[in-house]
Amino acid sequence: MLLFSMVRVAWACVTALLVAVFMALIVNVLPGDPVKMLVGPRADEATVARVREEMGLDLPVAQQVWNYLSDAVRLDFGRDFVNNMPVADGISAALPHTLVLALSAIFLAGVFGILLGVVASCTRHWLVRSILNVMTSIGLSMPTYVVGLLLLLVFSVQLRLFPATGTASFDRPLEYLRTLTLPTLAVSFFWICYVSKLLEANLEDAMASPFVRVARANGVPGWKIRFKYALKTAAIPLVSLLGVSSASLVGGAVFAELIFSRPGIGSLIVSAIEVRNFPIVRGGVMTLALLCVATNLFADLLYRFIDPKIKVGAANE
Repeated sequence: MLLFSMVRVAWACVTALLVAVFMALIVNVLPGDPVKMLVGPRADEATVARVREEMGLDLPVAQQVWNYLSDAVRLDFGRDFVNNMPVADGISAALPHTLVLALSAIFLAGVFGILLGVVASCTRHWLVRSILNVMTSIGLSMPTYVVGLLLLLVFSVQLRLFPATGTASFDRPLEYLRTLTLPTLAVSFFWICYVSKLLEANLEDAMASPFVRVARANGVPGWKIRFKYALKTAAIPLVSLLGVSSASLVGGAVFAELIFSRPGIGSLIVSAIEVRNFPIVRGGVMTLALLCVATNLFADLLYRFIDPKIKVGAANE
């Protein structure tokens, strides 16, 4: 377990390092001059030179990379020249809203996905199975922004059950929960359907396994076999899905923040792109990348803890 954890942590650190190097180099790769886009075409050469020096873009590329890496280790992503404040301050204000949205979506995907998967696996009624199959097929084919727009149209515009846009503060939890409901459903709907289909297939495979036949031969009740043994075996692969889905959940959260006008990292990045606020864009993207790396690492370690049969060598293949 210790060796596996060390290998996974090392790979996560390497991945984070490569992402940071890419973000440091991106200013020299993208077309155009980010300083002139930031200050505008009417700025004089003295202003352009001053901003370029403050952003560190007058240094050699290798020195820029080193400075960015050394600052990123301290979670210092530079200064926001539009609002004249540290980038970290803007990110720290927006990040909690994105984390709450992503974690709520993961929770809903796990609870309702497992529930629907178990129901689909247990029921033999053709109408129930048909309804579940149609619902999951629709959910797997609809992107997050389409689901968000439909939820907005039905539950906010037509039924007026939930607020259409915006959010409340954390010190008003009930109101915040009302503003969070529709964005969470929009982000999690695809993954509810995906988890449901995956668990249904895994349960069918588990119920056909040799240990199930042995348990039945020993007189173990069918419900106990399905819910105590087969369900545990079928649910283990869902843990690895947490790491695979992290990037998609982050992308879905960005769409949901834009559709429902919620504060968050996605809204922060998009608004920064509109005004060419390059330090905010680079810091926000770096933060999202680190979140994905951390989520993948957590999923790997949790999967290894649940299933100790995983070997380090097999994990690196």
